Amino acid sequence: MRRSDQPLFPLRALRWASAALIVSGALSGAASCKSSGVSLSVDLRTDYLPGREFATVRTEVIPDGGGSMLSEQAVKPNDPGFVEGSRVADFGDLPKGDALVKVKVFSPEGEPLVERFARVAINGDSGVVCPAPGGDTSLNTCDRGKCVRAECTPSTPQYCGEPECSGDTDCHPDFECVSSRCVGGTCLFLPVDSKCDPKQTCDATVGCTPPLGPACTPTGSTETNCTDGKDDDCDGRVDCIDTDCDGKTCEDGDLCTEGETCSKAACSGGTAKTCDDKNDCTADACDPVTGCKVAPLDSGSCDDGDACTDGDHCAEGKCVGSGSTKCDDGNPCTDDTCDAAGGCKHVNNTATCDDGDACTTGDVCAGGTCKAGTAKSCDDGNACTDDSCDPATGCKNANNTAPCNDDVFCNGADTCASGACTVHAGNPCGTICDEPSKKCLSCLSATDCGPVTYGAWSACTGFTGTCDSSGTRSRTVTTPSCAGGTCSYATSTETEACARVTEGTVCGTVAYGVWGACGGFASTCDTTGTQSRSVTTPTCKSDVCTNVVTTGSQACTRSTTGVTCGTTTYGAWGSCGGFASACDTTGTQSRSRTTYACSGGTCAASTGSVSQSCTRTVANGTSCGTNSYCCSGGCYAKNSAAHCSSCGISCGTGSCVSIGSGHYSCTCSSNQQCIDRGFGSGATCWSPSGTTVCNCQCTTANCCAGGADCYKPSGINYCSY
Repeated sequence: MRRSDQPLFPLRALRWASAALIVSGALSGAASCKSSGVSLSVDLRTDYLPGREFATVRTEVIPDGGGSMLSEQAVKPNDPGFVEGSRVADFGDLPKGDALVKVKVFSPEGEPLVERFARVAINGDSGVVCPAPGGDTSLNTCDRGKCVRAECTPSTPQYCGEPECSGDTDCHPDFECVSSRCVGGTCLFLPVDSKCDPKQTCDATVGCTPPLGPACTPTGSTETNCTDGKDDDCDGRVDCIDTDCDGKTCEDGDLCTEGETCSKAACSGGTAKTCDDKNDCTADACDPVTGCKVAPLDSGSCDDGDACTDGDHCAEGKCVGSGSTKCDDGNPCTDDTCDAAGGCKHVNNTATCDDGDACTTGDVCAGGTCKAGTAKSCDDGNACTDDSCDPATGCKNANNTAPCNDDVFCNGADTCASGACTVHAGNPCGTICDEPSKKCLSCLSATDCGPVTYGAWSACTGFTGTCDSSGTRSRTVTTPSCAGGTCSYATSTETEACARVTEGTVCGTVAYGVWGACGGFASTCDTTGTQSRSVTTPTCKSDVCTNVVTTGSQACTRSTTGVTCGTTTYGAWGSCGGFASACDTTGTQSRSRTTYACSGGTCAASTGSVSQSCTRTVANGTSCGTNSYCCSGGCYAKNSAAHCSSCGISCGTGSCVSIGSGHYSCTCSSNQQCIDRGFGSGATCWSPSGTTVCNCQCTTANCCAGGADCYKPSGINYCSY
């Protein structure tokens, strides 16, 4: 029995780069005439060993329109078909459109071993997306993981692109126990255990491995890098397969996940990548193959950040507002405005108003509400009416039957009727009634002298302060009496409590705070804003004088002249010019520059120009004057010893002398001197007319040093441009 921690065979890394796993698909039309869908077949080619390194293949197709189809297949141990390619899934009646294909291979223990993604266009006449976006349009067919020409078939390999190999001998394994195969132009490497010692197994990545681990050179005591496919500690376990990597970061190949970690010999546990661009007017999504995708929306609600607009909606990926916010609160005691940042504002005012009470007059706004004015007087001066006020309808003067006085004594006590003093008790005297003196000449009792009479109530007075609502009022009382047969009348005063309305009455001096900073500007260049201050108004509340604090505002201004209000823009660079000479390679070029600054409350543009240095190429030999030419940016005479007739020829210790017709050559003492000075191979030192000078003999173009040609008129040959 083997130890529980010792594998029967060496586990292998998830080798993405070496093409250990190849997934290909083939599309065809629907097999049934009752279906309008498309069928998809998926083949798997891999050099992982069936039954030993993997036991199950799971294939999933996820159309972009929603839904998914899943197929899972167990493999036969040591099945050689996967080297050539073996069918692992067939799907039928798929909807047309883009879809994601996932193929995941599981170990015999049920742990995920490796996973690959592919995006296909299910349109009935093509497989994997080919041609590649931005690629060669003639490569429009997918074959074994790459785009090739449509003519590519096993019998016409010339249309299948450059293969990795043409035969098994083109594939070179790194270890003796590894067998190489060339399959469809791709090298696959297969481990052969029989080429190792009896107690060893072969791993395609490390060779023959002993029972207790791979034959490798450790770089550490643990698996330090969990994503490089190398066995760092030589224990036969690589990357996530090694328990040293448990909890460490890895990469599962899905661009829509991040933060994956190794667990149970697999790379998993990642979280979904956030593709939200914080824009309500874009649709954010993620594709496992290509990553985050953002598409602009042309519908849907949003918020454009302006509190003074409504009907905000998405248009071409941006939030656009329409209409304006209605800020009228229906209150006549507030001034209604709108601020783009803060929205509706309702500032209290002191306008005249109507509190809805018909018993008050002179109503005024205070604290955002309509405050009652003074009480309305309903006294019609008629003692035979009871005067009152109804808040809904106003003054009422109702007839009464109260005592009254028609100034006639002898008709007795008077009583009101129908709004007038018309009812009389009769002769008040028992015997004689004297109207002029308004006396009875004789009486038997006080009743013979008439009833007690009352004067009108005085105004309500006696208040202790502006807000005091409780006072008193008084009236006279006349009481008759009979003494000695003569009526007499005693006058007294009667007092009672009364009240008045003081609620909302200003009871002191209004105080104003300091004006605040000027703000609320509509734009960077706006010069007109608003500022506010506190207003403290002493006001009667519940018979007490209380300070009521409100806010007052006024317009204010600021200076914005010269403030930057936009991004500087530039025009295209002009041509390079301004060279100092014909040989000068450094010049200047300019372009327009537009800046934006506030002026007069608006954003104004100002256009100027900026310059920079630039270069040009001046060919050696270019004329820069009579018998002068350019060499590497400088202007030299043709008889210059350092640049004699050609930029590359230097006469050394010799001289640059005229050989006639404006041509020059170096003086010399040997043929080798002429060759060394740049007159080309085969040059000779020759004396045609007494002066020994170099004579070029080369026949090819630009054969003289510095790129000059060898010209051969009658007489001496010379180098020149």
